[in-house]
Amino acid sequence: KKTIVELYENGNKNKSELTREYGTSEGNVRAWIKKYGTLKTSTGETTNNDEILKLKKENQEIKTENEILKKSTSHILKTTEDKIKFIDEMKNMYDIRMLCKVVNLHHSVYYYHKQNRKNSYKTANIELDKKIKEEFEKSKKRYGLPKITKVLNSQGIKVSQKRVARRMKELGLRSIIVKKFNHSGSKKVDDKNKENLLEQDFKATKPSEKWVGDITYIYIKETGWTYLTIVMDLFDLKIIGWSYGINMTAQLVIDAFEKAQEERKVENGMIFHSDLGSQYTSNEYENLLLRKNVKHSYSKKGYPYDNASMESFNAILKKEEVNVNTYETFKEARLAIFEFIEGWYNNTRIHGSLDYKTPNQKYKEYIEGVA
Repeated sequence: KKTIVELYENGNKNKSELTREYGTSEGNVRAWIKKYGTLKTSTGETTNNDEILKLKKENQEIKTENEILKKSTSHILKTTEDKIKFIDEMKNMYDIRMLCKVVNLHHSVYYYHKQNRKNSYKTANIELDKKIKEEFEKSKKRYGLPKITKVLNSQGIKVSQKRVARRMKELGLRSIIVKKFNHSGSKKVDDKNKENLLEQDFKATKPSEKWVGDITYIYIKETGWTYLTIVMDLFDLKIIGWSYGINMTAQLVIDAFEKAQEERKVENGMIFHSDLGSQYTSNEYENLLLRKNVKHSYSKKGYPYDNASMESFNAILKKEEVNVNTYETFKEARLAIFEFIEGWYNNTRIHGSLDYKTPNQKYKEYIEGVA
């Protein structure tokens, strides 16, 4: 909650964006800002920028409507044609929807009468280009051709991948691609008696059947290398637990697992899969899994495909966030990681392997189906 307020106060997101991206209600966000925020008026009363902007917008709209009403008194606006003519005369001065509202004419009626059918395909391309650029920028240039097409289709825009490909090429749009940097990694332990229970079967029929974990490296100017530990549920590919720190310790991976427990129930006999890093094979971590009656599965040395789902997430994180940004401080990196995982990856980014749904959508559908 405090981190979301911090994002708001830093100007990273407004309340509407926070509501949409983190799967909560606007009422919750407002309550958190009121409780944890620091914004105060000159009289000492608490408020927020969103409410101030809203009041300014409402006042401006009222002022504009009054201006339009004054000018409309010199016109006869009985028929639809009269109203359309008036709107045409004023559209360079005022917003068309505002004009339609004042003269009591639905904007769809106005646009229907003004439609130019001669250049319909050219006009359609202009509108399509606008939507493609909008979704591309909304994804922070992370979405490529397939996902852009899926998003447009989900919005009721019937368009093929070939056409989207042509338009993206025309617009010069390509999803961000940065060469992956491979860190040397942590010291591995002997794999004797460390069994691979997962055996590259990354499908799960229900939540908390199979979890996977890993550690990835993130460089910041302030301290050098930092470490992100992650726990993913293979059922919906959601990152259900993560911990970020300056030192790579067993406690860091324990913290991520404990946060995952807060998000989801640990099922008896559940499989947790990781590599043979010393943090995952430490006595502290092995005892934690033993107490929870969780079966520990291990990747073989030099076999990244044994934990392919986790490797895929790491590649997405690096390609779409870490490798295209430079972090000055640990705090800056932590906020960026929070926003990427909780706001983008879990709640907004659609996944081909989930039938182009988000992890949160996949989980919600399961819960509703069970209920």
